[in-house]
Amino acid sequence: MSLSLGDRVGHYQILSALGAGGMGQVFRARDSRLNRDVAIKIVSDGFASDPERLARLTREAHTLAALNHPHIAHIYGIEDRDGTHAIVMELVEGEDLAIRISRGKLPLPEVVRIARQIAEAVEAAHDRGIVHRDLKPSNIMIDGDGRVRVLDFGLATAPEPAFSDTTSAATVTSPAKLTGHGVIVGTPAYMSPEQVTGQAADKRCDVWAFGCVLFEMLSGRRAFDGRDTHDAMMAVASQEPDWSTLPPGAPPAVRKLLKRCLEKNRKRRLSDMGVVRLELDEMTDASVVTAPTAPMPLPRSRDRVIAIASAVVAVAGIAAAAYLASRPAPDLSRAMIRVSADVGAPISLNISQGASAVLSPNGDRLVFVGQPRTGSGGQGLYTRRLDTLTTTPIPGTDGAMNPFFSPDGEWLGFFANGKLRKIAITGGTAVDLADVGNARGASWSDDNHIVFTPDFYSGLWRVPAAGGTAVRLTVPVDDRTTHRWPHVLPGSKAVIYTSNSSLFAYGNSDIVLQPLPEGTPKVLQRNAFFGQYLASGHLIFIHKGALHAAPFDANAMATTGEALPVLDDVSNGSLFTGAAQFSTSTDGTAVYVAGRNFTSGFTTLDRSGKRDLMLQEIHNWGNPQFSPDGRRVAFDMFDGVQADVWVYDLVDRSLSRLTHSSRVSVKPFWSADGKRIALITQDDYRFRTDWQLADGSGGAKILIGNDIISVPSSFHPSGRYLAYVELTSKTGFDAKAVELDLEPNGDWKLGRTIDISSTPASELEPMFSPDGRWVAYGSAHTGRSEIYVRPFPGLNGTWQVSTEGGAFPTWSETGNELLFATLDQRIMTVSYAADGGSFRATAPRTWTNERHQLSGPTFMRNFVLFPDGERVAFSKAADAGDQSSDPVVMVFNFFDELRRKVPVR
Repeated sequence: MSLSLGDRVGHYQILSALGAGGMGQVFRARDSRLNRDVAIKIVSDGFASDPERLARLTREAHTLAALNHPHIAHIYGIEDRDGTHAIVMELVEGEDLAIRISRGKLPLPEVVRIARQIAEAVEAAHDRGIVHRDLKPSNIMIDGDGRVRVLDFGLATAPEPAFSDTTSAATVTSPAKLTGHGVIVGTPAYMSPEQVTGQAADKRCDVWAFGCVLFEMLSGRRAFDGRDTHDAMMAVASQEPDWSTLPPGAPPAVRKLLKRCLEKNRKRRLSDMGVVRLELDEMTDASVVTAPTAPMPLPRSRDRVIAIASAVVAVAGIAAAAYLASRPAPDLSRAMIRVSADVGAPISLNISQGASAVLSPNGDRLVFVGQPRTGSGGQGLYTRRLDTLTTTPIPGTDGAMNPFFSPDGEWLGFFANGKLRKIAITGGTAVDLADVGNARGASWSDDNHIVFTPDFYSGLWRVPAAGGTAVRLTVPVDDRTTHRWPHVLPGSKAVIYTSNSSLFAYGNSDIVLQPLPEGTPKVLQRNAFFGQYLASGHLIFIHKGALHAAPFDANAMATTGEALPVLDDVSNGSLFTGAAQFSTSTDGTAVYVAGRNFTSGFTTLDRSGKRDLMLQEIHNWGNPQFSPDGRRVAFDMFDGVQADVWVYDLVDRSLSRLTHSSRVSVKPFWSADGKRIALITQDDYRFRTDWQLADGSGGAKILIGNDIISVPSSFHPSGRYLAYVELTSKTGFDAKAVELDLEPNGDWKLGRTIDISSTPASELEPMFSPDGRWVAYGSAHTGRSEIYVRPFPGLNGTWQVSTEGGAFPTWSETGNELLFATLDQRIMTVSYAADGGSFRATAPRTWTNERHQLSGPTFMRNFVLFPDGERVAFSKAADAGDQSSDPVVMVFNFFDELRRKVPVR
């Protein structure tokens, strides 16, 4: 089908042509539903006329949609309407590697950086059983941030009778002209010897193609070329690359890797891209690709680095400890060492709390928010020196969150029980410094003050660390804007912070600098959050889900160069809170909690721990809720651009999108009759509660308007009440209920409001019992979130159900059982009896010992009980596998890595 600019394919409008290949043309198009630009490949008529090929293409696209990797361009879907067949893909802005190479050979450090990302992407695909078969420079994009994306993953396996070369005019359409043994698929200059002879190709053909790409980056010319397709194929089958074209200074390790990738006998070729990636890692660790520079002073002695790294590695159970101790000494002033570690107790990870693990200024101690290893007891602070294997709790820190050090490392600040507190690192009595509500970060300045955010809309405040009166530093421009996650610059002359224009962080956050003691604020970075200044001379922050760094002049208080990505697996709250799990010391050590921040659909889990896959889609799924008849489950999905409510039919196994506006729509709840769904909508940068017909007809209608920031939680079984949470400036989140009257036109009319619970702390997730007599909710008025039950609507009495922390109460429909999630990611349950106005519950016991990120930030419920009361559905972290906790990663010599990737002027 021929398309022109302005034509539409479904809800995609063609904007411009991007290129052409064997399958068809590729266009830039506008997705009118999600308001984003995409790449759309229109399949050619010849290809589209074969039903078998189209069917295979569809199956392949479904497989590739499960590949959620930062270096692989995503597939969004397939369009098949009015005789037009199209594949919709992520649009990667930037230039392809072929264009970059056309300007000349690449510097060695850049080659290794790009090659490392390509290898990681191909390895991830191979782990899923997917072979690219057409890896080449024109299929590798480099975006404006320097990040690599591999395109057209696996699509070359679909058009079996042909192969194409988008970088050459030569195209072979008849395999009989080439071989009588099989089908040839690929681009001649990058095809392996087994491909050009028509043999079955496996993942080793991608290793060969990777070698061709690596050779071309280093030499500026193809490893195998010819005047035409036939000559190129003959060169692959019978000739060696011209090794003399490699740079004279190419290290032996690079040459060895090339020869092992370009071994014509595939039995002798490197068989796994994971091995290739490890070889590239080794080059980086050994500094073989770094141009000679003046030596930098070591941040710590070599022996101490190895001792600390070995201690961390030993606890993690990684065999690299002996390797670190016995290998030839690398130049540790340049080599970055990154190891995963078990820090001695489960980290209590909640991205609404800020960083849960922080390093002391001199880098010799780790402090983190944790739970006892047995799961008993409450949340508190733990500490461990990095050169030992001993982790100890810090008494007096019950309920603590968001720890931070004083500049001299002698004191810890933290929030707990509605207070900003400090405690000596050696122990003692915690000292209260200020009252807080829903606190959002603090920073201890070197003039012995603490800058902190006491509540959502309060702005930044400053209090003497020795005690005294807190004074306000910043005033948000309106009641929709928040100032959070402050970080005071050296010399205490300015503070940087995240400015949010709503409770949602994504797309609404900027990094702002406020001079001290006063001055005009200025924006340092748009569309970014959780900014910090590092002693390396960099400003770091989260942007597009990855940790970025930009050179920063602390004297001029301005960035001096381009920001580039440095770590892509730092756990962060990109949708809600704008926090990140990352911390550094002044000597260049870093610690972070790894996580891709996406989930892979829903998994079911029964009491015995048995799991089954219910729905697999790589996005950010959350807040699942079953319809009253148990046939459907509604949940929200955030794909990094747009958040909407979707409905999955368990009988038909069909998935449909319910909301279609450009607004954020999350947290659905079914009405008692199953005909309507209430949900959160972000409108004009504020939360409000809307409702919509569950069959998708009509649009969303306002239930609780913009004058109240509200979050729906539960419909009463009678249909007469809606429980919700309201955000107020005085008491934060309060649990409430409102009467509902159904008008003749089908709209709801709001009646009187009932106050379920209002304290200075947060009350969250009020849920009605199946008989409507009780309401359960979470409250942190004691300093730690616990589950409480009150009679409804009388509210005469309160019973605490949980004993060691709890959130997200869940009533069983089949028996007198109440479930909830603990802070250390377990499901607990109590049995209860209710006589008259009295509620009696048993001691909490584990429903299952599995830990699977069952609760998230303030509003993110990640699990729901099936109507049968015997299984839960939960959203599983996309990269978590069977892990029961989030991996903690220690990084040594991080500053040296930053200076290589993002030079400081």
